Amino acid sequence: HEPPFSDELYEELRKVSDAWLGGKKEKGFSLGYFDREYISRAPIATLSDADGKIIAFTTFMPVYQNGSLSVDLMRYYPDAPSGIMDAIFIHLFQWAKENEYHSFNIGMAPLSNVGLSTQSFWSERVAAAIFNNVRYTYSFSGLRHFKEKYKPAWSGKYLAFRKNHSLPITMLSVTKLIGKRKNS
Repeated sequence: HEPPFSDELYEELRKVSDAWLGGKKEKGFSLGYFDREYISRAPIATLSDADGKIIAFTTFMPVYQNGSLSVDLMRYYPDAPSGIMDAIFIHLFQWAKENEYHSFNIGMAPLSNVGLSTQSFWSERVAAAIFNNVRYTYSFSGLRHFKEKYKPAWSGKYLAFRKNHSLPITMLSVTKLIGKRKNS
């Protein structure tokens, strides 16, 4: 679907998004969020059931690099069939190939790789322990695990912080920033 989107399509997408959120707060900053103005910046791919009801969608991120396609938001009904996002990705990969895209950016998995290197500082390992064991934080490692099956060529994104600041506290601040709702 290409923008502008009809009110009917937007409402269908909103229902999927609301169900996916399950009453939780929308993320922001380095992760996409559901907002009419935001999602209207680029095309949307949808997957419908046999009755034509949209059960999953993904938004594209505006891409300013020719031949590259990037996904942003991924949402589906909680009772959608298992593997629904894999199905939508396979269709997207096929569509991208048919339309001569040469690369497909599946997005980031922020903070998911912190502290895993044998050369990690102790503060990075503490931060990794916090993020891998505390349930109230967003599942950055789960997002990375989902994306790993597509054998991506990961490229590093780095966080610079002052030496006299605690990395775990800095990471908690970043998580809070990511979780902060966009002002309407």
